[in-house]
Parts: sequence; C-alpha cells; structure tokens
Amino acid sequence: MIEFFAPMRRPPTATAANGKRTDRRSGAVYDSEALAKARDTIEAAIAPHRPPQPLTGPIGVELRWCYPLKGRHRQGEPYTSKPDIDNTRKAVYDALARLGFIEDDRFICEDRCFQAWWEPSGLYVRIWEVVA
Repeated sequence: MIEFFAPMRRPPTATAANGKRTDRRSGAVYDSEALAKARDTIEAAIAPHRPPQPLTGPIGVELRWCYPLKGRHRQGEPYTSKPDIDNTRKAVYDALARLGFIEDDRFICEDRCFQAWWEPSGLYVRIWEVVA
C-alpha cells in the first residue's frame, strides 16, 4: 500500500476536459498552457512519494482533494465548484502511471474520490492492491 499527503497551496483546476486545444489548420490536439501547468503541479507534488516499484495487477485508489478554505466555507464542507470530480481523478491517475506508482491506470478497478474545502490544502492519496 502507498499512502501520502501532498501539500499544494492551490490544487489545479484545469483538466483535460477544459484544457485541450485544437490547431485549426492541422487539426492536431494539444494541451493548453493551463493544463500543462496543472499536470506539472500534480506531478511535482506527488513525485517525492514515488515507490521503488509500481504496483501491478488490480489496484484501488482513494483521492481526497483539499481546496484551501476561503469565504464562508467551513472545514470539511464538500467542494462543489469546478473542476468536476471525474476530471480531477483522471489527471491524477495519468500522473500515477507516468511517475511509476502504478503500472497502468487501466488496472484501477476500485476508486474513491472526495473534494472538500480543507486546510491544509493539497491531495491525499492512498493506493492498494485489490485482492480477489
């Protein structure tokens, strides 16, 4: 099992759903500057926790996005603003695979994801091998 908290002053809000751009001339799809920065932020935050070997086989993942408290929000209050939870999940899964936490995100067969207003802000990650 791998478990850690990656502090982030402000978790990224750009995702593949709103960060892809298409070149009108060539039709090529590329990442916007905001999406590239979001990926870099996630990878920089989680990279120090990289295991010596990736987990393989069926994998379970729990993510808890902790957005910094502001305004009248209370500690632990569910975060219901953009980005959508499914889009933030995919960005982390891709980063986990690229950095060698897991062999491939296709092996994720169980997941839990939660977004809340929380201090300290950042991302809590727990990854485990699923045993049948």
